[in-house]
Amino acid sequence: MAASNETSAKIAILRMKQVIDRTKISRSTIYNKLNPKLSAYDPTFPRKFKLGASAVGWLESEVEAWVTKQANVSKGLPEQARETSVLNTVPTTSPPQSITKDASAKAHGVLELRVATIRTFLEERAKCATLVRYTELIDCAMLSKESENDWQMLDKILTDLSRESYKKSKVLLAAHIRNTNDPKTLPRESFFDLANALGLQYDNRARFLDKQLKDLFAHYCDPKYRTEKTLLWIEAVRKCHARVPSN
Repeated sequence: MAASNETSAKIAILRMKQVIDRTKISRSTIYNKLNPKLSAYDPTFPRKFKLGASAVGWLESEVEAWVTKQANVSKGLPEQARETSVLNTVPTTSPPQSITKDASAKAHGVLELRVATIRTFLEERAKCATLVRYTELIDCAMLSKESENDWQMLDKILTDLSRESYKKSKVLLAAHIRNTNDPKTLPRESFFDLANALGLQYDNRARFLDKQLKDLFAHYCDPKYRTEKTLLWIEAVRKCHARVPSN
């Protein structure tokens, strides 16, 4: 546990001003690089993630790696030379053990941060009986909408969080996630795969999902969002998408 805490503590987060200072490019250029609809889009540029309602951040390690790569490209170094320059070591048949361990620890730390960020995001929305869109989670987890691997990673994180919440409180933490703001739409297939794995029986997905929403919001929701006596959760959910901010 101590080692895990130490790894997480080493994760440094940069705000926009610091990213501008490190990369030496303007705020508008940064956002252009993050927008896949623009010609200036750079899929290698570090993804931002949400720190709060209106705050975003970047991982310092990813920003530094991007800057180093740009410097090597400008110097015209071949790929092998670039890797050697970054690692500051001679080429070997396999990476030095210390470097492998450092990379593994850093990757684990980034994953822990993503999981914690998504868990907090989902719990805060559940407290307000509010839906969540998958695209919001992709953004706050600093993942790419264009990457199938990133979508699979998100599915894995949501599955683990829901399995954990069901074991602890008998609710599925991913029950209020949709592709759109409409609660009548269904979650991704991974949600139902988990339900089947947990042995949850249902003959109709829509009715099953309504029950999971009711259970989730009943567990998390602030009392001010509850209806009197009857607790008609699903009818409240049908209207809650009006409170979901649009991108």
